[in-house]
Amino acid sequence: MDQQALANPGLFRPVDGQDASRGVRGETTPTFAGFRGARRLASHSLGSRWLARRDEADAEIGDAFVVYQLTTTGVRADARPFLRAVDELRTLRHPHLLAIEYAWFEHPNGCYLATSYTGNADGLLSLDRMVRLKEDGRLAPVETIHLASQALSAMAYAHERGVHHGPVRMQDLLVDTRGSVRFELYGLPARLSGAHEASREEIAAEVRSLVTIAFTAATGRVPGEASRPALRHMTGAHRGLSDWFERGLH
Repeated sequence: MDQQALANPGLFRPVDGQDASRGVRGETTPTFAGFRGARRLASHSLGSRWLARRDEADAEIGDAFVVYQLTTTGVRADARPFLRAVDELRTLRHPHLLAIEYAWFEHPNGCYLATSYTGNADGLLSLDRMVRLKEDGRLAPVETIHLASQALSAMAYAHERGVHHGPVRMQDLLVDTRGSVRFELYGLPARLSGAHEASREEIAAEVRSLVTIAFTAATGRVPGEASRPALRHMTGAHRGLSDWFERGLH
């Protein structure tokens, strides 16, 4: 986490004209167990996300967190699978896996998680948002190799410990203020669905899904839309990257 960026008071100021004490469209920012919400972030597939800080007198001004309120029906109805899943996932410590720092259950609102905040005053930067911000809508070959290698390293670490995630989406990968990728809540969707073990085919499919999104990020297309000569051209004649795509997608 970039402490210099997080220490910027602008991180907790409203954006796009929002009232500092209220979230999206005037909703009151909430308090959680030990946290005070600052503003709502874009939703996660498992529920809502809030930029927050510890609600303690001695909390550091630069310490920013994302608090997740999981709103899936099964999680709200029974906290036990959630708490078991979190206990397993909290043992994972890898520089490219976003660590779960806190987890708790509040009746009747459901289950909550807190992770460190990887964004800046403009919010979280997911891989799909990063690609959209590019002028030509795609990553440079060196960026693709950098981010894909970090994500693959995190996946290999988790797989060695019996944890898998399932199909990977661009939204699952956050890019922090130093340009490093972080898997967001890696393994939690699979654990909550009861999928504690994965076959070799499922692991291969997960890796292939990462190669697929790397391909799309680098070329602006989906696999199958580009011929081999076109692929070589789009990857800047980077032979290693184009060969990696060909191996990883087949």
